[in-house]
Amino acid sequence: MTSIQEIIKCAENGQLENWVDSFLRGEGKNIPFADGLKKQKRYWHGPVQFPLEKLSRCCGPEEEMKYKVSKEHWERKTDAMADYINAGAEFPPLIAEYKNETFTISDGNHRFGTYEKMGLKKHWVIFWCSSEEEFEEMKRIINNEK
Repeated sequence: MTSIQEIIKCAENGQLENWVDSFLRGEGKNIPFADGLKKQKRYWHGPVQFPLEKLSRCCGPEEEMKYKVSKEHWERKTDAMADYINAGAEFPPLIAEYKNETFTISDGNHRFGTYEKMGLKKHWVIFWCSSEEEFEEMKRIINNEK
C-alpha cells in the first residue's frame, strides 16, 4: 500500500486523481467506480484527517443502504479488518463524494465501519465532487471541520 505521505505528495503535485484511479483499478478492486469517475470532470481535495461522524455510508446491513450486504458479511469483514489494524496494518484513505451538503463514502464503507467499531474519531479522507461550485463549498466545510 502507498503511504499517506506518498498520497499527500501526489496531491501536492496535482496527481491525486491519478492516484485514486490507480488505487481503484488495483488494490481497491473497484473498477466500476473508477470508470464512473472518468465520465466527467471531477474536483479533488485531500487527503485530510476528517471527523468520521460527518460521513455517511452507502453500503452496509441497514435497510436504507444503497448497497446492502448481510449483517453476517458486514460483521465478519469489519471484525477481520479490525484484527488486521490491531496487528499494525494501515488502510488507504476513505474516498467520499460531496453533494447536496452531504459527504457520502464512495469507497471504504467497510473500512469506515471498522473505524467506527474501533472507536476512531477521525481518519484520512479524499474528497471529490462534480462542479466548481460544490468544490469551493466543500473546501470551506472541510477546512472548518479539520
